[in-house]
Amino acid sequence: MSLSDPDRHAAWRRTLASVLTPRHAESLRERVARAVEETLDELQGGPQPADLVSGFAYQVPVRVLCELFDLPEDVRPAFRAWAALVRAAAPSTAAFGEAMGSLYGVARRLVDKERAAPGQGVIGLLLTAAGEEAAPTDEELLTTVMLLATAGYESTAVQFANGLLALFQHPGEAARLRAGQVSAAAAVEEILRYAQAGTGFAGTTVTTEDVRLGGETIPAGSTVFISLDSAGRDESHTDRPDEFDLGQGAPHHHLTFGAGSHFCLGAALARVELQEGIARLLRRFPTLRPHDSPEAVEFTANLFHRYPRELTVVWS
Repeated sequence: MSLSDPDRHAAWRRTLASVLTPRHAESLRERVARAVEETLDELQGGPQPADLVSGFAYQVPVRVLCELFDLPEDVRPAFRAWAALVRAAAPSTAAFGEAMGSLYGVARRLVDKERAAPGQGVIGLLLTAAGEEAAPTDEELLTTVMLLATAGYESTAVQFANGLLALFQHPGEAARLRAGQVSAAAAVEEILRYAQAGTGFAGTTVTTEDVRLGGETIPAGSTVFISLDSAGRDESHTDRPDEFDLGQGAPHHHLTFGAGSHFCLGAALARVELQEGIARLLRRFPTLRPHDSPEAVEFTANLFHRYPRELTVVWS
């Protein structure tokens, strides 16, 4: 998807976008909520202190992806095994390759099932939307499963971890959210702006001519790193950009999901997942608090993400 030529990318993206709509994301809200509650049941039944990164942030996205794909029960253990492999893989390229091979096996089983009888999972909906005349190839369907799984797993888990850390660092804001003084939707937008999942760089572009920007000239042929984090701190779009204020959360305050032809197709579902996850976590555990100082949290990072290694918490 990300490497295909522009025409093919645009055509397949249009098909995907016709399925992955905000309405579709809302239709999954009840199932997302159930996935969150199942995760919270396991967390509540476990020992304290508990780690919200491994016990919550990385658990909810796996369950939600199972619902997105409408994975059969006999395939779900293999999908969970892939998730465990890919998380443990960094920084080994060989281990990452093994993990992706595992995911390909899951994708193959899912595509074969949906080809035989399209269901209500995203692949079945894609087959129905495309119709016989524009039927997608197996390659398109397989790579779509792999793209949506990889994009929807770690990035969402990391966003959960970074957002929860921001709430622990600003207990007054967490209290406002618990009390209903700000909505979960606004809170998530501020978390996306202030505590985004990425390292700050969305990618690179190359100037084809001299570009005048911010009082400086970028020469033709220069490689330019694009910082989404900087966009989220743009004072011309957000008042007090360096402050964490849940009440000012708004979609136009950030570019966390990108823009244009590569805007994240899973943005609507990610928003539903973060809203349900964070709101239900705080509601289930009204006395939830960090076990250690939030300022002492150790971070880990890879090429794409920076996030807390652990977030240990207790509750009474």
